[in-house]
Amino acid sequence: MRPLEAIGSDAVAPLAAHYQARGHVLPLFEALGAAKLPVPARMLLDHDCDMTPALTAHHGVPLCLRVLRSVEHATTVERTVILMRTSDGEPVEFGAIRIATALFPDAARDAVHAGREPLGALLATHGIVHTSHPQAFFRVTADALIADALQCEPGVVLYGRYNALRDGGGETFARVLEILPPVMG
Repeated sequence: MRPLEAIGSDAVAPLAAHYQARGHVLPLFEALGAAKLPVPARMLLDHDCDMTPALTAHHGVPLCLRVLRSVEHATTVERTVILMRTSDGEPVEFGAIRIATALFPDAARDAVHAGREPLGALLATHGIVHTSHPQAFFRVTADALIADALQCEPGVVLYGRYNALRDGGGETFARVLEILPPVMG
């Protein structure tokens, strides 16, 4: 596992853009080894699966997507999102993602652009073969933007990961920064 600073600005780029658009300064992300993650955050982050199915299994209900910011480029979509339980709207993840849409079949690409369902659910729906590759784990202190998204108090220490999703040929098609709420950290 590489520290966030070794990965470069790409790890936080979509989230940094969200912050810049709102006139806020991005908080500090402190890289951690997986062994330093507290339970249950470690169980929810330290695996090679998508977060959507992992969080769906953990909560026992389907998840829905709330898009906070979306910017479409020629071949990519960048989003800042909240994954929430469909049962009560409780946030289960705050994330920022960059998706290379050119690598998707037309129907899946259209679904990505529509932004109505979490990427993990969309991949399953469209039968897109892929693998998940966590690149780094981190802790971050919730500032006003993260606290608002995850319905927690500013100043709470939260945990997350930076993950790369690759297609069957090994090509990276999505990079995502995933932050869990405090009840899971």
